[in-house]
Amino acid sequence: MDLQESDLEQQKQNKYFKKVLFGAAGLVIFIAGFAGGIAFGLQNGSSGQVVGINASIVVIKNKEGTEENILIDGQTTIRKNLTDIKITDLAVNDQIVVIGAPRENGEIQAKFIRVITGN
Repeated sequence: MDLQESDLEQQKQNKYFKKVLFGAAGLVIFIAGFAGGIAFGLQNGSSGQVVGINASIVVIKNKEGTEENILIDGQTTIRKNLTDIKITDLAVNDQIVVIGAPRENGEIQAKFIRVITGN
């Protein structure tokens, strides 16, 4: 290998190293931000077992045993496996994960709901 090939190989390794380094730094920042949000109560979601359903509200029991109202509107996506479903497809005892915006009264305005299945 001559000097030019060696320099080219070194540059490739440096570019790869920089990509890995920036990727790792991004991951650390993401994890720190997520952990910070949890520590300061800025969570934007919940999870639990469905205990009640009506036209626009799903009631879940979270892991602490507290019931939470999850508000559903036309902008809410509900997904089971790879399929979008409707609120009428949800059932009592389904396990769900909710991402949304907390409201002042403690309810969560759902943006996305994932039904957890064994599949």
